[in-house]
Amino acid sequence: MQLLIDLAQSKQWFIKARKTLKKGNAKSLINQMDDLIAVATGERCKIMVGKRNYLLDAYREGRLNYDKAITQKLPIGSGAL
Repeated sequence: MQLLIDLAQSKQWFIKARKTLKKGNAKSLINQMDDLIAVATGERCKIMVGKRNYLLDAYREGRLNYDKAITQKLPIGSGAL
């Protein structure tokens, strides 16, 4: 049962995260991930740090400008930009 709850919460968080990125709030998402990492332990923490670092690198390199792409009616997604 706990696994189902975790999966539902993960899916809900992912949907919110996508909306956050599409609104141009990548730094806010990274900060949210930092808060989650602060309370995570073990393998889950290790995985989350890797995902956060991936987004942080993309943010620093200017690859998370989805809001600008949407405004210009450009396609977004894996490999589109």
